[in-house]
Amino acid sequence: MQKYILKIIYGKPLTYSSNELYAEANILDVRQLFAMQIVISVYRGKINLTVADHPYSTRNKEHIRPKASKTIGKRVYTYLAPRIYDLLPTGAKKSKNLNQFKRQSNFWIRDCGRGKINKIINQFY
Repeated sequence: MQKYILKIIYGKPLTYSSNELYAEANILDVRQLFAMQIVISVYRGKINLTVADHPYSTRNKEHIRPKASKTIGKRVYTYLAPRIYDLLPTGAKKSKNLNQFKRQSNFWIRDCGRGKINKIINQFY
């Protein structure tokens, strides 16, 4: 619906490229907004990331990532939160206030593009 409404607003044909449309409109698509909401919730502390407190060098040494046995469980907010938050640049994670964090996160999500955010959300690992 978002793409369709944007195409009507900007007077574009239905076959117009969605990537170009979002770039022209300078807004985030639904999946990018979802990723943005996840990282904001982690920053505010609404989603607690469990920190690994062992001396071993592991692949996921920053946060313990929850596991899901079913595909539907891999689309849950709490499953995706540590995966997306760990991909954020360290400058964004160390922001002193929420507005600065939102700005830096928004730039990162825009730089990643629609395709990469879609792969992050849909990738089951």
